[in-house]
Amino acid sequence: MRAKTLWTSSPSLYLLPILALLGWYLTTALEPPGFDGFPGVTSHVAASLPFAILPAAATAAWDIGRLRQSGLLRTAPARNRLRVLAQMTLPGWACGLWTVAVMLTAAMRMADDPFDSFNLAPLVVSLAVLSAWTLVGAAAGAYLPPVAAAPAAAIGGYVLYSGSAALTDPKWRHLTGYSWSECCTVDQQPDPTLIWASLPLALAFALAAILVLSDLGRFWTRGLGAVAAVATAGAIAFPAASGLGYIPVVARDDDDLTCETSRVEVCVWPESRELLPLAVQTADQIASELEPYEVDLSNGFRQGNRAVPGQWRFVIREDFNADLMRKSMISALQPSSTHCDDPQDRFYAMQILSTAWIQVVLAEVTPDEAADDFRLGPDQKSALEDLLSQPAADQGAWFDSAAAELAECPGTGSAEERQR
Repeated sequence: MRAKTLWTSSPSLYLLPILALLGWYLTTALEPPGFDGFPGVTSHVAASLPFAILPAAATAAWDIGRLRQSGLLRTAPARNRLRVLAQMTLPGWACGLWTVAVMLTAAMRMADDPFDSFNLAPLVVSLAVLSAWTLVGAAAGAYLPPVAAAPAAAIGGYVLYSGSAALTDPKWRHLTGYSWSECCTVDQQPDPTLIWASLPLALAFALAAILVLSDLGRFWTRGLGAVAAVATAGAIAFPAASGLGYIPVVARDDDDLTCETSRVEVCVWPESRELLPLAVQTADQIASELEPYEVDLSNGFRQGNRAVPGQWRFVIREDFNADLMRKSMISALQPSSTHCDDPQDRFYAMQILSTAWIQVVLAEVTPDEAADDFRLGPDQKSALEDLLSQPAADQGAWFDSAAAELAECPGTGSAEERQR
């Protein structure tokens, strides 16, 4: 079949403008990105991948179904059967690839620096999942009428990929590839094990679909081969998926950090290197203001989107000015208790009091305003007033003690999970 006829006879050509608008809208309409670097960009695309799977699988099923209805699949072929089917599947796959390309372009425009911390794994898995469901759609079209094959392939791919996110057991989201949609903040990288949990099954489904579509041997032998491919991939993927947490990420290599020390050390990732002088200047100001309190800032400030016990992690955006940088660093000094086993809310009360104290000392908030902002009860408000009435050095000593206790509190997660 000529290329012109192939494209004009398929609905894919007419879907491309619609998919471009839909892909762009879905990517930019999601929650404002908290990602930096290529893993974050591609994970943002993975979050909208069902909307690329849907047209790809449906179009492939429709085109192959029309070919089946024409009777050509039952006649003696002049060309290899797989070659013919691959040619007819191409428009559907192009639909999905076009949608991914549009979403990737939109996400890269939203990122601060999309080419830092380059990691192709999320994109490779997303393309493998897309290709697998396109081929599964083609296989459905080879054995079902187009009006049944197209919606079955589209809905099946959409539901299995997106529906895994609703299940409480995280291994199912790893197996379908959905977990790649939740990576990564600037200080994280995908867990390398995740690729062994998601890629084998995608490749196995693609291979199974190819076997079903081929004319190698009898149908039942091809069916057994497809089942064997999926079973083998499952034997590889299930153990890997079972050993991963809900969001499978690892800490980024500290060697990538750029650090500078004046009064305190400040470290940022390459994506934010241009804002390092402003961060150092702000950290010096905060250190100067905390000097009478003798607060321990020896750990320094480190850029990161997730709070880690015992570390002062602050967020940076490319549009930060001096005021926003200061607010971010003050926020970094507020200890967290979310990782603590806290049946009596003792650690939570300590966190609230520490946060209120930092706001009074550094953010020019009055004790009454702090009490209102953090909804302090009468006892907590009294404790804050008592703390503020003590000598500055004693206040700082209490804050250091509270921060250390919150960092070391008994927690529900492992030490590794706390660093993520």
